[in-house]
Amino acid sequence: MGDMLRKADGTKVAPRVIEDMLKFTPYIQEAMVVGEGQQDLAAILNIDLGNVGKWAEDQGIAYTSYTDLSQRPEVLDLLRRLVVETNARLRPEWQITRLVSLFKEFHPDDDELTRTRKLRRGHITDRYQDLIAAIYSNAASFQAHFVVRYEDGRTAELRPVVQILTVGGTTPSTQRP
Repeated sequence: MGDMLRKADGTKVAPRVIEDMLKFTPYIQEAMVVGEGQQDLAAILNIDLGNVGKWAEDQGIAYTSYTDLSQRPEVLDLLRRLVVETNARLRPEWQITRLVSLFKEFHPDDDELTRTRKLRRGHITDRYQDLIAAIYSNAASFQAHFVVRYEDGRTAELRPVVQILTVGGTTPSTQRP
């Protein structure tokens, strides 16, 4: 995949430029732009637990975990607004049209990041291929199923429902199923 991706119309996009702009906000810890061979670009976002958690407390929003907080309707609306603000600074062909707030942080132990915290794009694309397919099928949500490996070697299965938001136009439904 390299440092560039090519949309269906041949437009070349430097995803790191967009990702860095998204991560400039204190609420997004990590971002990965996808869209190789697609008409539009989408973003898979990791919230910054500390900053979004503080924001949620200030808003009176209760949550129990990273997974719960990342899928709260209010947090999804916050992320959508941040993407809209970022899109306003991008060329139209580089704008994000769909986004998801991933239910877990990208992590080196899951081979999603290098030890220096750089995205392993190929691995992430393979690992989340069903989620990416759902994004481009125009689904409103996706039932994820992932095994997470903890630092102590234990594993756990996660089956969260991930909301897929459309950016711009009409306000997407962020109701929890």
